[in-house]
Amino acid sequence: MSVFSQPIDQLLSTLASQQQGLSEQEAKKRQALYGPNRLSTAPPTPLLLIFINQFKDFIIYILLFAIAFSLLIGEYVDSLIILAILLLNGSIGFFQELSATRSLAALKKLTRIQASVCRQGLWRSVVADDLVPGDIIALESGARVPADGRLLHAVQLQVEEAALTGESVPVVKEVGQVADHAQLGDQLNMVFASTAVVAGRALAVVTATAMDTEIGKISSLIQQAPEAMTPLQRRLDRFGRRLGLVIIAICLVILAVLSGRHLASGGLASGPMLMDFTFIAISLAVAAVPTALPAVVTISLAVGVKRLLAKRCLVRRLASVETLGCCDVICSDKTGTITKNEMTVIHGWSLAGEASFRGSGYDPHGEMSGAEEPLLYQIGLVCNNAILEEGSEGWQVNGNPTEGALLVSGAKAGVSYRGKRLAELPFDSGRKKMSVTVQQEDGLFLYSKGAP
Repeated sequence: MSVFSQPIDQLLSTLASQQQGLSEQEAKKRQALYGPNRLSTAPPTPLLLIFINQFKDFIIYILLFAIAFSLLIGEYVDSLIILAILLLNGSIGFFQELSATRSLAALKKLTRIQASVCRQGLWRSVVADDLVPGDIIALESGARVPADGRLLHAVQLQVEEAALTGESVPVVKEVGQVADHAQLGDQLNMVFASTAVVAGRALAVVTATAMDTEIGKISSLIQQAPEAMTPLQRRLDRFGRRLGLVIIAICLVILAVLSGRHLASGGLASGPMLMDFTFIAISLAVAAVPTALPAVVTISLAVGVKRLLAKRCLVRRLASVETLGCCDVICSDKTGTITKNEMTVIHGWSLAGEASFRGSGYDPHGEMSGAEEPLLYQIGLVCNNAILEEGSEGWQVNGNPTEGALLVSGAKAGVSYRGKRLAELPFDSGRKKMSVTVQQEDGLFLYSKGAP
């Protein structure tokens, strides 16, 4: 049976775990057996290979032939100029990829997740890398789930699983068993690594770590995918091959013309004569090679990388810069999962009339036009557990995206709230609404939001 369809007692027995958690000795044994709880990555590419990869281009091959031929006929200055251009071109790409790779490695170190785990009946905070199957972990609002696990206890738990299922609406989780054939989105008694808790709290037993998690399976498929050429690389490769054919054709035509004239003027065919004519034909053909083309392309892409870095976008390889710009159609499912997963109120209806809002994202600075109904937006502020805060990357919401959008609409409407919350009935699938009781200066009020 699957871990989500087994009774809790049976699952704990299968995992050789218990409600008090594992012992430190057992945890260390399992760490040695299963390894660290982190996604595996491909081994780093050697620096020499990164540099050599910058020259894998058909036009580069033509230029390397031009260098060799220039040396053969004694044109040392020309060969050095072409070589300098190629080295400059390769160095730009090499240092860009090296810098991006190091930046990505530094970001991974900064994003280490902490987990609350029970060991021998004592709760402690550990790095998520140290978790093993059978560990008992605690989850609360705002936390990122460190590993796949089965819920043992949950209180109004809601988890945002857009990274796995594409659904932007948080999923309400519950303890219990589900059918053995349930799909990922229907496994309501499971929590998955890389997802985020937006409301409630829970206890769970870890059932899978590292590459055995659902996100690990996706990562494994991505690593197995062959690396494809970008549209620019394909066009340059096609251009280089056509250019090579043209150069060969030029050599043959010039060689035929020179040989024909020589024979027509009464000359005799000989080895040295053919060699001289061949050198002349190849020299003219090499002169037709666009020596500066690789450098011009590389510098243009480097400018694009610089502009993207100014917008906090890290590009690993230069050739990837123009890939997005070549898109004609972008396809997404109904939830638009390639977006930032931000929700924004753009229109409001109330007994007073209609109102429209301008602005995007979670920036509370925007305009409201139309009928004003303070009560409508005040309910959105009071029935709310999200926090709107301004950080280094702009305005962000800690909590449910829908509640964050309501906070922003209240700010745009100029509504404020003062009062003390006395009780709360969280949103659930039965009531289909959230209610809070608050004490205000003019009395006791009950606010509700949800389905009509």
